[in-house]
Amino acid sequence: MLGISTIILPWAALVTLVAGQDFVPPPRNVKTVVSERFPGAEISYKETTICETTKGVKSYSGYVTLPKTLLEDTHGWDDGHAAHLFFWYFESRNNPESAPTAIRIGGGPGASSFDFATNFPCNVNPDSNSTTLNELSWNNNVNMLYIDQPVGTGFSYVSLRNGTMDLINYSFTAVEDGSDVNDDQLNLTTVRATLDQSLQQQEFVNMALVPRTALSAARTMWNFVQVWFNEFPMRKTTNDKINLWTSSYGGFWGPTIFKHFLDQNELIAAGCPRLANATTLQLGTLGLSEACIDSKAIGKGYPIFARNNTYGIELYPDEVFTRMMDLIEEPDEGCFALIDKCRALVKEGDSKRFGLNETVNEACAAATGLCFGEVQGAYANFTTVNYHLLLHFAPGTYVISLWIGID
Repeated sequence: MLGISTIILPWAALVTLVAGQDFVPPPRNVKTVVSERFPGAEISYKETTICETTKGVKSYSGYVTLPKTLLEDTHGWDDGHAAHLFFWYFESRNNPESAPTAIRIGGGPGASSFDFATNFPCNVNPDSNSTTLNELSWNNNVNMLYIDQPVGTGFSYVSLRNGTMDLINYSFTAVEDGSDVNDDQLNLTTVRATLDQSLQQQEFVNMALVPRTALSAARTMWNFVQVWFNEFPMRKTTNDKINLWTSSYGGFWGPTIFKHFLDQNELIAAGCPRLANATTLQLGTLGLSEACIDSKAIGKGYPIFARNNTYGIELYPDEVFTRMMDLIEEPDEGCFALIDKCRALVKEGDSKRFGLNETVNEACAAATGLCFGEVQGAYANFTTVNYHLLLHFAPGTYVISLWIGID
């Protein structure tokens, strides 16, 4: 479904970076499976020939389409809207017929699963248009299912529109359906782009079309996996175990998704599933890599590690350390106090986690701003190191150059 020359961005955009190219064309030779268990859902897919080139190993990319009628978190959607969630499935290189399946999702929030790094079946070559097989890929012994979630991330979308994007300020100008853009309107910083409707607003994100909470995303993921694991015809394994791996912000996605899946399994066992025709999932391992977790559990770790770490580096001075600890512990307006206030308001005013109560949202945004923006942000504000890699200075420009395949 995707060509390697298409750059994968952390927002739902397909961008052509060379003047004279057309908009991304619709995929050809796509097979479509209309769901028999979940009315209105369907799977569209095709076999891929890039990235995984091991002889005899199959891979498939495509979309699971979920209509509004199958989703709970669609309060701002039109009746014709649907969630189109992109996936790329790689069979295990060894014994795919009996291997378990692992789902891999990105962090972010809004980070694509397709960074072509670490665990992926291939690495991008310096020409940015070809790949080299990754011998250490996770699909050596596991069937890997990479998903762009939540909707609005990577190649997942609600409704697509062609236009131009300014790469300096990220503004998007839509064109009329069926219209094109003249080459003289394009340059190195203004390019053709196809964006999800949720990203075409003046403020860049239309919050009515994207999930507002981790539980909202989990509810959509439950429906995705029900459709995919029950009805994707190219899933051949007899092993029903499902593992979930994620990183960074995925420390919030992953546990929320697994907890929701466990809750739904219990409802199915009790004979009262929330999604008709849903089946029990055989859940295995939840894996978190360099993940965000409970801010009250790790909040003090940021300033403490800045002064007491395995490298013997004092990342910022005593007065900054003292200030950060005060920001965490202040009894009324400190980080921990704001977290407690957020959680209390969620229980009272947004128990189902739809994210529509602005009083709750403002309280939780305040906690996030202080705990992450200021306390964690002290690494960026008062040091010159990359807090992911303390032996490298920020900004780590070498990372992006390697990611996009530049020598």
